[in-house]
Amino acid sequence: MFRYLALVFGSVILMYGWAACGQSVTKDLESTEKETQKKRTREFAEAHDDGGVKESPIWENRRLTSLEGLNQDAGIPPDYEWGEPGAGFLQKVLSFSPKGGATYGQEGFPKMIQGPPRGLGRSKGSLHVVSLGCGGSIILEFSSPLIANGPGVDFIIFENAFSYGGKETFSEPAKISVSIDGKKWYSYPCHPEKTQWPFPQCAGVREVYSHPDNSIDPYNPNKAGGDVFDLEDVGLPFARFIKIEDLSHKHPDAKLWCGQYNAGFDLDAVAVRWGYQP
Repeated sequence: MFRYLALVFGSVILMYGWAACGQSVTKDLESTEKETQKKRTREFAEAHDDGGVKESPIWENRRLTSLEGLNQDAGIPPDYEWGEPGAGFLQKVLSFSPKGGATYGQEGFPKMIQGPPRGLGRSKGSLHVVSLGCGGSIILEFSSPLIANGPGVDFIIFENAFSYGGKETFSEPAKISVSIDGKKWYSYPCHPEKTQWPFPQCAGVREVYSHPDNSIDPYNPNKAGGDVFDLEDVGLPFARFIKIEDLSHKHPDAKLWCGQYNAGFDLDAVAVRWGYQP
């Protein structure tokens, strides 16, 4: 009997030992992962900031300089020749402030978000992206040429939204604002907490189809995918800057991922359809 009790008692002790060991290993792994993320962010900051390590923003692209010959109060001349749509992609990053421990894509930043989109279709989101994290933001510059208020859609923002069955996509919505001088901003009304999919005037909602390896024109708003914006909606003749602010924390589904290294809006590319060179 005592041998039996001793055996049972020993088994219980052993089981608790295994459980404690498992919990210890899990905690060690979580701690190691967090430290790895912190180290990657710290190394990235040291590589890109002359002033040393900065937690937020981790990227600040030089000074905000004025453009020679640009009259901010003047519109685009009525006889301006538009030509064909397709004025290029992202030119510069003015600032990048990821939040919530987001680090995905930073190793290739900013090249990761320059050039055309790399969409993978309806049911698969691109991994060629940079994550903003929940509440993070990024400011992009387009100076040569400026983004112009041309015929119809003026620029397209590509994320990596994908369909998980049915019409809707897994969306990590973001508010888009534009500016001429980088000081006064004009925002498109994006309210994922008040509206339902497809979240009007938000980015990070539509799938992306255009890719360098296929023949889909990244400037075609009807085929390329992504989320489209028109400067006419905010009353600007042209814009030099685009600010993307993640609002995933206001969307129930996306909010569940906040705190992960790849959470929040994932920027793939920005295509400018109409450009203006003063």
